[in-house]
Amino acid sequence: MLRVDCHLHPNFPFFLPEFFVRRHAEKLWATFRKRKLDAVFVAEHAFKHPFRSYRTLLKYRPKGATTQIIPAVEALTREGIDMIVFSKDMYVYTQRDIITPYRLTIKQLVSRVQKDRRLHGVIPHPFAPSDSGILRHYSEAIARKDETILRFVEKYNASLTALEQFLSTLHLTRVLRQLSLSARNTTRLPVRLIPRGLTFLGGSDAHHVWDMGSCLVIHGPKPRTYADAFRTITSPRYKRTFVWRNHRHPLLSMISDGITAFREHLMRKWKLYGVDLLPSQTLARQS
Repeated sequence: MLRVDCHLHPNFPFFLPEFFVRRHAEKLWATFRKRKLDAVFVAEHAFKHPFRSYRTLLKYRPKGATTQIIPAVEALTREGIDMIVFSKDMYVYTQRDIITPYRLTIKQLVSRVQKDRRLHGVIPHPFAPSDSGILRHYSEAIARKDETILRFVEKYNASLTALEQFLSTLHLTRVLRQLSLSARNTTRLPVRLIPRGLTFLGGSDAHHVWDMGSCLVIHGPKPRTYADAFRTITSPRYKRTFVWRNHRHPLLSMISDGITAFREHLMRKWKLYGVDLLPSQTLARQS
């Protein structure tokens, strides 16, 4: 079996001295080991240094670590929709139009990934109760069409499980019916949004180590190399299930996620970001 978190945000505190960045990386690697993760998509937001985040995890990778980290970015379309783009190597970080927030529309981004054999893409959390979900902008028919083109679908997303636990514990699911429905459809994508023949992905969508643990389980042989792991993850050949991890303190998780979401909102609104790009010449020399 292969345990994979296909949607993780390292959320590095790059605004602090390097000591705190290193400590954060050490905590991430320790959590990878604790949660027995075989692979992780380093899918940081395009406006939060995705390449630097991946590079930092590589820099502080401990000796003997077995978790494979996969280069990815949660791209931000012109409409404000999130879409994860990933590649086998760091190629994705050389693509300026994908890394640049608000550069491409969702239609252009899907087409862009479709035409490049080195890129893969998946539209996360279509039902998210924010502008980052595709269904806040387009119909379910368009979402299904885009998923079919990309050949991947995020069937599971654990970002709102703390909210689900909180609403359920306080018996608020009926009172806040629409919010509860959005959370449920984000956590487990309804069948009507899963076209036949697509490869399922899923992840914690965690921004903090205490939210990690939910992951995709691929029921195939244990890969021996990174190439084997990537091939298994992107292949529709094996059965897939998902492991959920309950939050010990859902209210605290909601508060910390809310603070992070507000900070990210300010970064987008005030354009507090640059283009975190890997020069293509550098990738060519490393290949």
